[in-house]
Parts: sequence; C-alpha cells; structure tokens
Amino acid sequence: MKSKLTGLLLIALTIAVSVFLLKTKPLPQVKPQPNKTLTVDVATLKRQDVSPHIRLTGRLEPVRTTELRFEVTGQVLERRVDLGQTVRSSQTLFVVDDQDYRDALAQAQAELDLVQLDIDRDAALLELAKQKTVLQTKEVQRFAGLDQRKLSSRSQLDAAKQELLQFRTEQLQLENAVIRSRARLQINRARLNLARRNLLRTHVAAPYDGVVNAVHAELGDYVNVGQPALALVDVSAFHFSVSVTGDVASILSIGDAVDVHIRTKKYPAQVAAVQQVPDVDTYAHEVLIRVSGEGLYAAMTGTVELPLPPQRNVFLVPSAALQYMDGRSYLFVVDGQQVLHRLEVTAGARLGAQVVVDGDMRVGQDLVTRAADSMQSGESVVIRHRAP
Repeated sequence: MKSKLTGLLLIALTIAVSVFLLKTKPLPQVKPQPNKTLTVDVATLKRQDVSPHIRLTGRLEPVRTTELRFEVTGQVLERRVDLGQTVRSSQTLFVVDDQDYRDALAQAQAELDLVQLDIDRDAALLELAKQKTVLQTKEVQRFAGLDQRKLSSRSQLDAAKQELLQFRTEQLQLENAVIRSRARLQINRARLNLARRNLLRTHVAAPYDGVVNAVHAELGDYVNVGQPALALVDVSAFHFSVSVTGDVASILSIGDAVDVHIRTKKYPAQVAAVQQVPDVDTYAHEVLIRVSGEGLYAAMTGTVELPLPPQRNVFLVPSAALQYMDGRSYLFVVDGQQVLHRLEVTAGARLGAQVVVDGDMRVGQDLVTRAADSMQSGESVVIRHRAP
C-alpha cells in the first residue's frame, strides 16, 4: 500500500511541476521591423474624347439553310447524294419516277394541238362567211334597185335579205367559236406548262452550292408532295450572330467593316443585318455579321468588337487602377504631401485595358495606376514613376 501511495504522489508532483513551468515560460520577444514606404506609379488625370467598343461573344451559323421538299408524288428511282457531300448548284440530287408526268405532258400537248386545229378551221370558215356576207349584201342592194312594183322583184329582194341574215348569223357563230377556242387554247397552254413543270420537278436539284446536312428519303421510297427530301447548307460564308442594346444598334449600318476573332485568328467581316425593332422579351437587337474564311465551320464561337456611342471630355484610367469593394469602385490619388486618398467612382465603358470613369476627380491630380487592391487611404507613398 505504501509503495502505491508513494507512486501516486510522485505522479501528482510531476504534473504540478510541469504546469508551473508552462505558465512561467517567458514569452518570445518580437523584433521590431523597420517601416517600409510604399512606392507607386502615377499618371496625371486628364479629360479626353474616346470612341469605346464593346466585345461580344457569338456563334457561327450557315448563311443559308434550306430544306428541300419533293414537289411531285411518286417512287424514288435514284438518290445521288450522301450525308456530308458537297454539291454544286443545279446538280440533281433525287430522281422520282416520271412516266406518269411524261404521259400527262403528251396528253396536254395533244389537247392543245386539237384546240389549235379547231381555231384554224373556224378562222378559215369565218373568213369565208365574211366574204359571203359581203357578196350577199351587194346582192340585196342590187335587188333593191329594181322596180319594186313588180311582184318578182319584191320576192327576190326578200329572199336575198333572208339569205343575208343567215350569212350574218353564221358569221357571228363562227366569231364566237373562234373566241371560245382561243380561251380554251389558253387553258390548255396553262395545262401544258404545268405538265412540263411537273416533269421537271421529278428531278430534285440543288438551288446553290452547299453541303448536304440531312437526307430524308431513300431509294425506292414512295414520296408525296411536300415531303422533306434533304437539308442543304451554304458554307461559303457564315453569319456571326450577336445581341446588342439599342444604343449600339443605332450606330451600326449594313456594310460596316468589323473584325471577328475566332480562336487565334482575326477575320475581316461586314455587318449584314441589324434588327431595328428589339425582341419583345429581351429588348435586345439582333445583329448579323457576315464572315468568310478558310477553316471556319458552323457552331464555332468567337468574339467581335462593336463600336459604342462616342464619349466626349471623359476620364480614362487603367483597369488596374480600380479597387472594387462591396460592389463599389474606387481610385487612389496622391496629394502634394504624397499621401493616398481614396475616391469613389462610377466605372463605364471598357476600352481594352482602360476604363471610362466618372466621379469627384480633378484634372491634373496624380492617379495611382496599379496595385490599387493593396492600398489604403491615408498611407504615405513615394512616387517611383510619373507618366504624362
């Protein structure tokens, strides 16, 4: 028992001594650091006129996308294209069975020929009827000059007049027949033209140079009028589509030259269209920029710089001079005693590495041009470099 009690006392004594030593341990001495003066680069604040730009991101789209459809009914006899194939303008892509349309064309031609024969016959008969009418008119005039007191003369005159009326009736009938036949001729000519067009429609041709983007029919399919045949895209040029605000749209004109940046290359482009009335949901104006160049394809993304309305007599500062804190923007200026002062400003349009700002600033003040995030108002500084 005594040995156990002695052990416990030793342990307790050891713990007490350790606690005492820890509490009485001297604190480490901090060596004072010499104060370092902050060095800054400054530039003189001045007002100037600027022509800002806005950088927008967009995507390339084919300048034309067309879904070709069958214009006649029939069985597909030939399919001359495959997906992704490049085709030329007027190249035949599909051929539909044309036998029925050839027969329809022959029938329409025959009906037109028959009507033309009727017109030629009636026109010849009409000419004869006119001549007979002229001769009979003279005959009536001759009988009218005879002595009308004789019964035979009056009888001959009446018979001549009656025959003249028959000739005139025949003439009117033939004139009406010619007019009606000419109207039928127009109808048959229209049917003939329609039959010719339908025969041409049995061949589906490319309306322009492009690439086949989809094929909707196969060899042997029975197709109807309006059924999709294939989708064709024009990749000779692309539209770069972006949405802009009204102030940007107001200064853009069709034909304006701009540069589109895709990957590491710059492509010259032109404004192709500007939406004048904004979208009812987004209030944005769509702008189409036409661009062409080797190596481009649909769905590629890029950027374009579009001009903003010019700004006169504004302050333009480096973006590195701005300090952002709690949703606000600040600049630092150096006074005559080389002390920093923080000024709250409103940041506007960005021009590359510079920003248009507005606030309680004065022309001629020394503006700190960089490292604004690490500065505090009231610090003393040394000007290392002064830009004009």
